[in-house]
Amino acid sequence: EVWGSSGVIRIDSSLGLSTSGKSFYIIGLDENTLPGNANLIPFDPVKDIREFWNATGDQPFWTKTIVLNQNNKKLKCAVRIYGYGDQQNIVVENSGEKKVYEFKKRTGDNKYFYSGGTIVLPPGESIIYVHFRRIWSKANFGFDIISDADAQNDRVEFIASNLSFIIGLSAFLVLILFQIFYVLIQYYYHRRREYLEYFYYLLCIGAYFFVRLDLQLNMNIVGGINVYLAPLINDVMLLLPFTFYLRFSRYFIGMDENYPKIGKQVRLVEWINLICIVPIISLQFIGFSNGFAVVSFIYVSITFVYSVYLIRFFYLRRDIIIRFLLAGSLCVATGHVTAMLFSLIPSLYHTLLIPPLYFTIIGLVFEIFFFNTGLGFKGKYEQEEKIKAQLKIIDQLDENQKMQSRLHGMRDKIANDLHDDIGSTLAGIGVYSQVALASLESDQSKAKNILIKISDSAQRMMESMSDIVWAIHSRNDNGEDFKNRIKIVANERLAITGIKFELTYSSLVNNITFTMEARRNMILIFKEAINNSAKYSKATMVKCNVFLENQNLKMEITDNGNGFELGAQKSGNGMSSMPNRVKELGGKYSISSVVGSGTLIAFSVPISAITIANDQ
Repeated sequence: EVWGSSGVIRIDSSLGLSTSGKSFYIIGLDENTLPGNANLIPFDPVKDIREFWNATGDQPFWTKTIVLNQNNKKLKCAVRIYGYGDQQNIVVENSGEKKVYEFKKRTGDNKYFYSGGTIVLPPGESIIYVHFRRIWSKANFGFDIISDADAQNDRVEFIASNLSFIIGLSAFLVLILFQIFYVLIQYYYHRRREYLEYFYYLLCIGAYFFVRLDLQLNMNIVGGINVYLAPLINDVMLLLPFTFYLRFSRYFIGMDENYPKIGKQVRLVEWINLICIVPIISLQFIGFSNGFAVVSFIYVSITFVYSVYLIRFFYLRRDIIIRFLLAGSLCVATGHVTAMLFSLIPSLYHTLLIPPLYFTIIGLVFEIFFFNTGLGFKGKYEQEEKIKAQLKIIDQLDENQKMQSRLHGMRDKIANDLHDDIGSTLAGIGVYSQVALASLESDQSKAKNILIKISDSAQRMMESMSDIVWAIHSRNDNGEDFKNRIKIVANERLAITGIKFELTYSSLVNNITFTMEARRNMILIFKEAINNSAKYSKATMVKCNVFLENQNLKMEITDNGNGFELGAQKSGNGMSSMPNRVKELGGKYSISSVVGSGTLIAFSVPISAITIANDQ
């Protein structure tokens, strides 16, 4: 049977026809140059089919077959040339006389899926020359000679012999149509870009298989517009869907947001695929149609390898939603490459019990299944995430309530500090003032000492007020202001003692926005530490190092003073308040000192416990 078989020639023996000897062929001659016997090559379909198929994909060719009419009269019969070509001529030579039959290109006026027409064979031996040029790499070549009556039943005969494939193809197109409507409905309700890209992808798939169905049923919808349009649409839709599927994948899993580096790479591949479509398709129409099959297979293989790379990359991410996408991608890629492989190798093609296109269809059916399943799972996942987000908002409201409670506690603490520190200081100033007035005339020396005490108390009160005001004001929340405050405090306390001060401050700390409580406690810890150094250490240098380490803020204050024994220090020098303040911030405090070698005071607090971001 000639249908679907490259290089097969069939003669209907029931008409009294038979062949004599081998068939011959020659490649490269145009339609006006009849081949001579010296140039012809014997053709063996089993051995030469690969070479024949390759060569005839690029050039026109002639075949020569000797047919014997055993009837005693002329026989009117039909010749059907299988394939998709634009040069199709037949020359019948009998007793030295040649009759030329020129047939139209394949249109709706020709026989079903064939070119050709009626010829007349005189009694005896005739030489039949058939000229043909393919314009589509997927078109094979063959011809048969049958009766006119049989030729009239082409459509019924062809559909009957290919019924299962036509039904399968039609069913798949119906599935694609329903899937397109489903995706459009999803896009209407959700307005998500991945649905739109998947819609474009399905349109390409639908167009590709519609062309195939149009050819199978000879509806002539596409070919009736232009003879080149069917192969053009077919070949474009062979490559274009890959671009839309990549775009769909990017939006479906949020590749640009979650994996920006690989997302940029995929966008580049999308553009490369679009650009490469033009030169690859052009091979069909510049006399290199068979080369198109090879080049497109190589290109599809490269994209398959890249798809496998993407599948491996995202498989390692261990995301269940991505797994659905990967499963569908692997199915459609494997099916497509397998179909092209069988189509490209005739020896494999003829061993198949099913058309190679079935591999692509099966892969796409599985891909649609995984897409729909993944879509349902993603909807469920997003619903769960929405519930989690709502619970998070509720938790955030609880946190806000707790923050308000902390703010109230902070206000109360500031009020207590004002009352205890400044209030007691003002009360003391009042008492000292009365004693100074009473001693002003009787004991001026005593009055002078009391006035000095009043001045010291007022100075301490001013410093305390300055610390409280600095801690409260929101403009001092950032790390840069905290650094400036350290410098001011150190300069005020150490400059009059002659002790040098050195600050090492990590630039990363400048990006932190501190809470009021954290700023106040940390600056008081620093202040108490340098006060002790100034009063007791007899140091010449105090160093402060502020840096970030393992999501913690660390501060180290060291001096090169005389040090002390840790178990023998007095409790009245402010040492006890420092660990308490660090504890309030949820941190860790340490002090080390060696007699004659100075003192190191260090504390570490979690960044999450001292930043405003933690409270919002």
